Amino acid sequence: MSTLTSFFQRHRVGTLVTAGSVSACLIVTGIIGTALSAHPSPHTAERDASVSAETLVEYADIPTLEVPGDASRTPSLPTEGAPVADAPETKKPAAQPSPAPDAPATKKPAPVVEAVSATLYVTAPSLNIRSTPSTSGNHVGSLSHGAKVAVNGKQSGWYRLADGRGWVSGDHLSSKAPAAQPKPAPVEAVSATFYVTASSLNIRSAPSTSGNRVGSLSHGTKVAVNGKQSGWFRLADGRGWVSGDHLSSQKPKPAARPVSSNSREAAIAEGRRLGVQVVFDSGPDGTSGHFGKFWPHAPNVAYIHPKLIGDWRLISVVRHEAAHAEIYRICGTYAPLIAGNRAQNITDAFAMEFYGGLAWSHYPAGSGDHQAAKAIRAGNCG
Repeated sequence: MSTLTSFFQRHRVGTLVTAGSVSACLIVTGIIGTALSAHPSPHTAERDASVSAETLVEYADIPTLEVPGDASRTPSLPTEGAPVADAPETKKPAAQPSPAPDAPATKKPAPVVEAVSATLYVTAPSLNIRSTPSTSGNHVGSLSHGAKVAVNGKQSGWYRLADGRGWVSGDHLSSKAPAAQPKPAPVEAVSATFYVTASSLNIRSAPSTSGNRVGSLSHGTKVAVNGKQSGWFRLADGRGWVSGDHLSSQKPKPAARPVSSNSREAAIAEGRRLGVQVVFDSGPDGTSGHFGKFWPHAPNVAYIHPKLIGDWRLISVVRHEAAHAEIYRICGTYAPLIAGNRAQNITDAFAMEFYGGLAWSHYPAGSGDHQAAKAIRAGNCG
């Protein structure tokens, strides 16, 4: 015991032992005691006897080891050979698979600008200059017909102008200078008064049918003109141009208004006025399913479908078939060469020009059709 006493004297406990270290201290003490008892010293008894009361008192002052929690519970020491419980194993979180990196986007190779050095000529009436080699590029200028241009690059059918102004389409360029476009005829100064002979005459922004329609003139309108170009007359009031084909220096008679009545009797009377016999017949030798029909074997007859009696289109159909009969009498055929494939349109134009107009036209007539109708009336069949 003297050895144990000496051990505690060297390691005197003067402070509270924490709850976490109590078990460790008790285990060490037990191990030391076991070791000493296993190997007793010859002087053990003697030493034990010599332990003084002072020493006992001194150790009696050692503070009591306090264990938090239930005071009645005495920490138990593990017996020899007993398994010591393992601390709970800390589980590592399962490794999450790393997301696969996105494949790099495949970039389309930029179109290559081919180096060229050439001089080309513009073949279009006007060629746009664009900021990029595409029709989606901004319009930054234009080149006129026949313009000579130097280029220094080519991409996707477009040429880059050497002066840096932009790009132009190769579809309108040529290595050969184009033939000069004919200059428009000069405007001839005239001062005259005319009358409109058509039922309605278009006013256009330029002396051509391609000019924008900016107005119209009704039949018999008196107009003053101050210029002429390619068969068109410029109105003195500045409104635009009108075709000379529908102007006359003679005041025309008032156009006959369509007959208000669409009765059988009215149709027969209109046919008589125009030199044809109106026959209401839908059989094989009649209209054959059409509104009206002209047959060369009966050139003085206008066959009309009976269903048109009382219809607002009746008189217009009578006038159309009467025009067929008149053209046949003049040219020996209802489709003369001058008519081409527009015989029906020219027939409508003929009725408009010479039979008082049409309230309804199944075959729209243009200015060329009216010209042909006038030529036929004058005996020119082509």
